Amino acid sequence: MLHTNIASWASSAPPIQATQPLEILIVTCDRERRERLVAHLGRQRCRAVAMSEMPPPALLKTDRYNLLLLDVQLEPIDGFEVLRRIRAQSDIPIIMMSSGPRDDYDCVMSLELGADDFVGEPLNPRELLARGRAILRRHGAAHDFSADQRGGYRFDGWELRRRTRTVIDPEGQPVAFSKNDYALLLAFLGAPRRPLSRLQLMRATRPHEDIFDRSIDVQVLRLRRKLESVAGQSQLIRTDRNFGYIFDAAVEPLF
Repeated sequence: MLHTNIASWASSAPPIQATQPLEILIVTCDRERRERLVAHLGRQRCRAVAMSEMPPPALLKTDRYNLLLLDVQLEPIDGFEVLRRIRAQSDIPIIMMSSGPRDDYDCVMSLELGADDFVGEPLNPRELLARGRAILRRHGAAHDFSADQRGGYRFDGWELRRRTRTVIDPEGQPVAFSKNDYALLLAFLGAPRRPLSRLQLMRATRPHEDIFDRSIDVQVLRLRRKLESVAGQSQLIRTDRNFGYIFDAAVEPLF
């Protein structure tokens, strides 16, 4: 349940000034949480729609929503499995929510599966909205940066195509990448067989956010597993224990 002071606090908080109206989808089994979040976000001039279960992922492809608040404690399918399914089809920014205090396991699992952020109780709706806006700014910056890019890279049978922002595996099949994972792979491909520090990788993937070494380690682990999921694939990302990481493959530019 939401913190008992949130309802009175949110009603007196002034609206956050923003230039971009938000279309937010909230998915949680907790009716009180749905009602309070919708009410608060409405006061902040956001359009929020709340549901007790996740609609078909195809709905997200219509770009009707630009942020998803997803509860870990969903039923009958938990939020982690729902997150995994969404990430296979959509890059929509996602904040995972927990009905209990912040749990390190839930947080790491959410980030590994492709969530952009994780929050626990007590849940501050104003902070939640600020986190959502920060995520959208990062996603927008990544989109603007890549929009005019051409070509791409070929490495170890894989291809990254900048024009369409797609990654093709050695079997010719497209593989879903979140925006942060795509930016991380792009950073590695721009400096093959050269050690990159954790700070360099953090700046390449999340330039407007203060994150810690552990967060980039989790992101590298997720990318490494994705690249090595193809049968017989060699280890492409090596750890430099005294510095950061090395992308250990020959990289050929595409034009």
